[in-house]
Amino acid sequence: MDQDLEKQLQEINKNLIELKKKTGESWWKALWHGIFRGAGTVIGVVLILVMIGWFLNAVGVIPAFRQQAGEWQVRWDRTLDEVRGLR
Repeated sequence: MDQDLEKQLQEINKNLIELKKKTGESWWKALWHGIFRGAGTVIGVVLILVMIGWFLNAVGVIPAFRQQAGEWQVRWDRTLDEVRGLR
């Protein structure tokens, strides 16, 4: 076998062993860790976008958003009134 090829295979094997050590013996643990990390990333991005939108709305850069937020508030209030009426 070519020495370069053998050296690359040994490097790949070494990387796989390190990967197994990092993930542990439990693939389920690695799966859940990945799911929660992904969900945390999505939630973090959404929160940052909401804060940026709120800031731009407060400064007055996007006044159209203020009108849309007002419409959503009216719809939300109507929905709550309907739910309260059903009780």
